[in-house]
Amino acid sequence: MNTRNILFAFNGLSSAETALRYSAHTTRAKGAHMTALVAHSGHETDDSHAAWMPAKACEIIAAAKAEIIDDIRGKFDVLSGDLGLDDRLHYTDVTGALSSLH
Repeated sequence: MNTRNILFAFNGLSSAETALRYSAHTTRAKGAHMTALVAHSGHETDDSHAAWMPAKACEIIAAAKAEIIDDIRGKFDVLSGDLGLDDRLHYTDVTGALSSLH
């Protein structure tokens, strides 16, 4: 089977880091491209809390979520330099409602 693209879900945990290295090995061996994906549904929880939670608490939660996503990206950036994939490795961050998936 000819593998051209590998999609990898990345959450920044140590197990994901190990799996990323394994996926990078497979990507190199197949001569493929790899996309690391961070998928999250940020607004669903924001919307559900907004009706009853004080605005300041909502701001703190939103800031914490943004910091978590930034930390995940930072871990990916550190790891990606050692993977040897150069322009065959991409990162994407997708926010969306689970209900929008078909």
